[in-house]
Amino acid sequence: MKNTLASLVAIAVLLMAASTASAMWCNGHVILVGDTKPEVLTKCGEPFYANVIATAARSYRGAKAYVTVEQLAYNQGPRTFLKVLTFKGGELIRIEDGDKP
Repeated sequence: MKNTLASLVAIAVLLMAASTASAMWCNGHVILVGDTKPEVLTKCGEPFYANVIATAARSYRGAKAYVTVEQLAYNQGPRTFLKVLTFKGGELIRIEDGDKP
């Protein structure tokens, strides 16, 4: 009984986190803001589409470093919105609902 209650509480917490778009389910795995792009690709596979949306230069003591901002979209089935994942420098910074496919 304790295991069932603990499981229900864990699922409720994950659903609340997912509703705030800081997490999503993908092939039985939880994807969280802060995950790396290789982690997401390993858990979710290839995206529905991928797009580099910006390359920003950062200066540090005279040296420039370039940071790529990229979006991956995952189609999670009919009657659901696409999930759009935004990465900055390879780190997941945002999970949003996109359009229905």
